[in-house]
Amino acid sequence: MIKHIVMMKFLDEADGRAKAENLKIAKSIIDNFAPKIAEIKEMKCGINFYNLDSPKAFDIVIDSVFETVEDIETYRIHPLHQELVDFLNKVRDTTYYVDYKL
Repeated sequence: MIKHIVMMKFLDEADGRAKAENLKIAKSIIDNFAPKIAEIKEMKCGINFYNLDSPKAFDIVIDSVFETVEDIETYRIHPLHQELVDFLNKVRDTTYYVDYKL
């Protein structure tokens, strides 16, 4: 099993919306992935609510589990994930991720 964690900082305003609204849109999209993408074993998404002004704070996190690297690759190219990426490319500033074996 592989843990895949993604953390992002969003732009204060992008695509005609404030950061808070773009974060809610992203979370709504992500929260619907698990039932629709078979390779996802677990997926949780959270919006940061504490210490938001810290330069070390991220705005949103995705915490997911996959069985194999191939499953992550299948997820990465899945059309639903690509729709999310298209949205994120307009509203995020920075993305960091880590993958590790459970």
